[in-house]
Amino acid sequence: DERVNPSDYNNEAIKLSAENGHTGIIKLLLADKRINSSSLCNDAICMAAENGHIEVIKLLLSDKRVDTTADNNNSICMWSDKRFSDEIFISNDNKKY
Repeated sequence: DERVNPSDYNNEAIKLSAENGHTGIIKLLLADKRINSSSLCNDAICMAAENGHIEVIKLLLSDKRVDTTADNNNSICMWSDKRFSDEIFISNDNKKY
């Protein structure tokens, strides 16, 4: 529905979905080109990481709109080093975290 903009309020829908591990909703939101999946320095990825939602992180990193270099990689490196030391994530630009 074009009347509903899922990117309203600084992409709050994808951030809250990531925070709560809703992979199905994340997939729906990523299908909409109005979504900025890396808004506010990859806030959605950080929220997913803080709550241990590995599948959500993988979905977000696979999205071509995610800018893994935002904030000098601080958002990405901060959680990848501390939270998931046993996991390797590959982003849309083939970088490993």
